[in-house]
Amino acid sequence: MDMILNSYKKKFSYDILTEGTYLDNGDYVPGSKTTKMLEGALLPLNEKDITFLPGGVYSSKYVKLYTDVLLKENTKILDVETSEVYTIYAYRDYNIIDTYFKRYYMKKEGKING
Repeated sequence: MDMILNSYKKKFSYDILTEGTYLDNGDYVPGSKTTKMLEGALLPLNEKDITFLPGGVYSSKYVKLYTDVLLKENTKILDVETSEVYTIYAYRDYNIIDTYFKRYYMKKEGKING
């Protein structure tokens, strides 16, 4: 990911879950979970980002992640350094700049101290 300054890059992980399936003989084969790593920049929201908030509600739980990894809504993202978990609820493409570069809007899971 060359579009983000190294000083902003952080390491994150996320899981890819596959569904289980039934074989022709009727046996069930459970799905699998694969953990992947990504690098990105985690930043607070600004005034323009508020339009992407669900219901227009704003709190410090909402952040944005810049990365070149394709992710799905409702994906849980783990900040490897802080162990904080975020859930993706929306994204924005930057196709003019780069086909893969995205801005994901996320909500921090759990309680906020303070």
